[in-house]
Amino acid sequence: MDAINFAAKLPLVSVPPLDVLIGVFHDWIRTRALSDDVMVDVADYAHVHEGPMLLLVCHEGHYVIDRGRGRLGLAYVRRRGPSAGSAVLNAVRSLRRVLNVASLLERDAAGAEVDTKTLEIRVFDRLLAANTGETWRWLEPTIAAAVETVWSAAPGSITRDLEDARRTVAAQIELPPRKLSELV
Repeated sequence: MDAINFAAKLPLVSVPPLDVLIGVFHDWIRTRALSDDVMVDVADYAHVHEGPMLLLVCHEGHYVIDRGRGRLGLAYVRRRGPSAGSAVLNAVRSLRRVLNVASLLERDAAGAEVDTKTLEIRVFDRLLAANTGETWRWLEPTIAAAVETVWSAAPGSITRDLEDARRTVAAQIELPPRKLSELV
């Protein structure tokens, strides 16, 4: 299985006000702060209950300040782009992108703090990766290998979210303690 649309979400311990974040995202577009993607626009979705709060729209994926499932976090959602390589490599790319933006966010948005001890990974390719036991048996070792590549240590635990065909397959991962500066 070769899912390309991995999404990775790190919890936010604290976040500055929305207007500050909007300004930071617009500054990133103006200064081309992300060299690995084309930044397009910023969208405010603060009115959506338990959904995306703020979106930095890019060509290959979106960076999201997200309140999904009642958890405030910073997510990278890969939408398109080169899929050369294995699913592990594609997951590693998504992890590295969210960590890079987490580092920029902590640097540029006073009061932003990211937690690197837990992580949520989702696969948005429902045709290739339906939320079934078979997909989970493939996904769990894929996630473990990707996390080990980026964190240089095996994950503490990987827990599957609910098996529900209406939801994307997702995992909650407990991670070895690392400072953000060690991961970027």
